[in-house]
Amino acid sequence: MARGKRLTRIDLLEKKLSDLNEKIDSHETIIYNLKEQKSKLEEEMKKIKLEELSSIIEEKGLSIEEVKKLIDNQGSER
Repeated sequence: MARGKRLTRIDLLEKKLSDLNEKIDSHETIIYNLKEQKSKLEEEMKKIKLEELSSIIEEKGLSIEEVKKLIDNQGSER
């Protein structure tokens, strides 16, 4: 019974290269998606931190200028 055309060494290597390229593409897609998720989480964290800072400023009754002065004074003490 015929099994079909026998593959040459070049055919085998081309097949392996093709398989590797498919795997690389798949992994690159996964990495891209993970980076997107990371970026969204970082943005969410930044938003939460800004909300917390805003709450503290409001709670203490500080103006933006007062906060700037406090920050500047902290920086100059170091």
